Amino acid sequence: MKRLSYLVLTGLLMAGFSSHALSQSTQKPADPCTQFRVAPKGESAADKKKRRAELKACTDKQKAESNASKQTQKKGAK
Repeated sequence: MKRLSYLVLTGLLMAGFSSHALSQSTQKPADPCTQFRVAPKGESAADKKKRRAELKACTDKQKAESNASKQTQKKGAK
């Protein structure tokens, strides 16, 4: 009986570890605009304006690339 309980316990632990590993592999890719989202300490108004403009340009570029890839997928589906 002890062997059976150890076998079941080991099986449950292994299943838990494998499901955790599988869920880790489906994470979203890193955000390339992260460097512009974090404001450094002591940032001047001019630097803040420049950083916001760069963040907007980066996000606009990401949206354009995303829309372009969606359009090519739609064309491929037709």
